[in-house]
Amino acid sequence: MKISITGMVMFGVLVCMIQAQHLTVAVSLFETRGGLSKDEAEVVTELFITELIAEGTIKVVDRNNFDKIMTEMQFQSSDWADSAKVAQLGRALNANSIIRGTVMTLAGQTVITSTILDINTAQILSSSTLRMKGIDEIFDKLPVFVKEMMKNLPDPPGVYKVGSKGPAGGIVFYDKGVFSNGWKYLESAPAETEFINVQWGAYEKDVAGTVADVGFGKRNTQLIVVFLRKNRESGKAAQLCDALRYNGYDDWFLPNKGELDLMYKNLKQKGIGDFTNSYYWSSSQTNDDLTWNQGFSDGTQYYDFKYRVYCVRAVRAF
Repeated sequence: MKISITGMVMFGVLVCMIQAQHLTVAVSLFETRGGLSKDEAEVVTELFITELIAEGTIKVVDRNNFDKIMTEMQFQSSDWADSAKVAQLGRALNANSIIRGTVMTLAGQTVITSTILDINTAQILSSSTLRMKGIDEIFDKLPVFVKEMMKNLPDPPGVYKVGSKGPAGGIVFYDKGVFSNGWKYLESAPAETEFINVQWGAYEKDVAGTVADVGFGKRNTQLIVVFLRKNRESGKAAQLCDALRYNGYDDWFLPNKGELDLMYKNLKQKGIGDFTNSYYWSSSQTNDDLTWNQGFSDGTQYYDFKYRVYCVRAVRAF
């Protein structure tokens, strides 16, 4: 059927919940105003749902179920301005955020605006707008609009994106895709924890067993800390990371060569994390005298004498 829209159409409500590390979205039938029929509203709603499902990370709750909860709560349009009622609705649906929107005709254009609400404060977290010459463009432009809108959704608990805030208050810089060996993500400590002018230690001594492969930084750090303690050294790079206590977490370690490179590529190169343009130590030893480090001005990895002083940024795996 051909869709013609005049006046204003209130979007349904999308409620984002967590289920099996997916966003679960409940979509109510779009409210109709200005002559839009119920059948046309159904079509627009289903198009929106189709695009959500197409992204592959969204599960859609049965609309009748969502509407039933709204009815049981006697939730009215005016209640969206009441943060307590919005939070109550979110809890009833096990939600962590709510998306509302409008579709209207303005100056000969069809305009779609969506907003993401924080369920605790009812404040707008983000707003997105799509302008079309006519409603027929919805088939070409809606997929892109929905995809861009989804980037503004908060990450569900237990699911993180590279560049997002980690559970310890740092920044996630690596996702290996699966949970194995006790971890899935790597998180860089925030800039305020960074150490400067730090030696690696163990000069002219062999700390056997350190490796450069991603996932072994914690083991490297443990080997180095034990070795330094036996040799009565203190205040060195691995020791500072191992002793770090931040935001209730104490499992920080000195990243190895591979992990340090990921931190540079996924954070520093994208302007995330407030890193300097200096050199940073890794936990990967080369020989008795030398250890790998990385220049965060251009990303080049070097090996240098352990007695030199460089920056240190701790990481953790979770």
